[in-house]
Amino acid sequence: MSHKSDIEIAREANKKPIQEIGEKLGIQPWNAKGQPARSLQLRRPLDFAMVSDHAELIGDVHMCNTPSVEGYSSWQCMRYRNWPRGAFY
Repeated sequence: MSHKSDIEIAREANKKPIQEIGEKLGIQPWNAKGQPARSLQLRRPLDFAMVSDHAELIGDVHMCNTPSVEGYSSWQCMRYRNWPRGAFY
């Protein structure tokens, strides 16, 4: 018995996977039109999946933009508010 990959199953269903192996994926920072300034591309498929807010910095952005949240006055947040493009590199 052979097993089909997720990509094979998606293609058979006439649906394109979110990101096929080897396809470029745009990443932050984004310009005013929502286009990525950088991109990544896998050379080989991953054998796992993970969900995390680290790539989008969801927790950090909230903290740095909400004065009532602990950490708002940190030097990292001050840098983020004054120079967002360079704050988290």
